[in-house]
Amino acid sequence: MDFIAYAIDHSKTLKEFQFALKEMGYAYNLSPSRKYWTVIPKGYDKPIRLKNLGADYTNDRIVERIKENRDRWAEIEPFQRATYKPMSKIQFRNAAHRDFVLENLDKCKVNDCYHRAFFYVMGISEETRMNIGKMFDFKRDCIIPEGMHGGWQTSGTVKVCHLAFNLWNGFTEEGRENLYTPEELFCCGYAPYFMEGIKLRYPEYCRDLTPPKRNDMER
Repeated sequence: MDFIAYAIDHSKTLKEFQFALKEMGYAYNLSPSRKYWTVIPKGYDKPIRLKNLGADYTNDRIVERIKENRDRWAEIEPFQRATYKPMSKIQFRNAAHRDFVLENLDKCKVNDCYHRAFFYVMGISEETRMNIGKMFDFKRDCIIPEGMHGGWQTSGTVKVCHLAFNLWNGFTEEGRENLYTPEELFCCGYAPYFMEGIKLRYPEYCRDLTPPKRNDMER
């Protein structure tokens, strides 16, 4: 399974690992709630437990190896580039929101666009800040989909969690995909802050537009 090792060694996030597997023709089940992650190589009918490939392929070890990649590449190429919107220019809802983001980025020891956007959006609401441990597994560095149906959730916090999860890895709930559309998410008072979260997730695309030249406007 040299291809699996290659995919892990060249991924900085679990999402990138999933994308690499898909590109190589592998089906996979890397659900956070699954005890043993599995893959189905192209041409195979039955899933293979990754842990059976050796000690370096357990769920926890794969997550650790991906984190090690991020740490190693961070030393080679700092995350803070001119194309990325500095956190100092992002609008926070209040001081508690800002402190929550900074504290959790420090806790994860990761400062990439996935973590920035996720914790920014999850920090918008006081309720989601208080329940972050039910929505994010810090040990495995992954979201907890089951937390979406916690008794503490409200119509507003559900929107927050839907956007945060979707920005993390494209997550949607099967059969409830319509709840993740802009029409459903942005019809609330959190919308301006949702836009800030999108800027953090896609900094290379959400750049300031250059005002059109006068001649171009007259055409």
